[in-house]
Amino acid sequence: MQKVKKTKTFRKLVIKLMPSEIFKIAKEAKRAFPYKAQDIEFFIMGKSKFCEYLENSYITKDHKEDYSKTPAFVAHLKKNKNVIVFCDEIINKLSKKLKEKEKEELIKALTTHELFHIINKHSIENEYEALKSEEEVHEEFEEEFPEYKKILDKFS
Repeated sequence: MQKVKKTKTFRKLVIKLMPSEIFKIAKEAKRAFPYKAQDIEFFIMGKSKFCEYLENSYITKDHKEDYSKTPAFVAHLKKNKNVIVFCDEIINKLSKKLKEKEKEELIKALTTHELFHIINKHSIENEYEALKSEEEVHEEFEEEFPEYKKILDKFS
């Protein structure tokens, strides 16, 4: 993790997650995921491009105020390929007050949440279907990974 001094006045160290660390933790979470989820890649995207994609999502397009609390999404591509897209800038902003281990747990929780979206294989054509998918994932998440749900609930 990269250590960055905040200012001379505070003399507090802020530890940022580097993209390579996000990839490593996400891959660990995928390996630990109890369900088969193939053809999954991970991608880190800059905040401006990331937000452009959020503007085209059925679930987030009308909630721009929540973009800063949305650090990941799934891109369902052709031929059953899925990409979990992270925004390291949003992740680091959300996790700036967390300890190193808590940051790792946040990445695992985000990855696991997105993996549930992938295995559920919902075809989302409108906001209702997007919200229904999100609700289903929250229920599964709470049942199977309550410790991760608690982590994500802190940011919602």
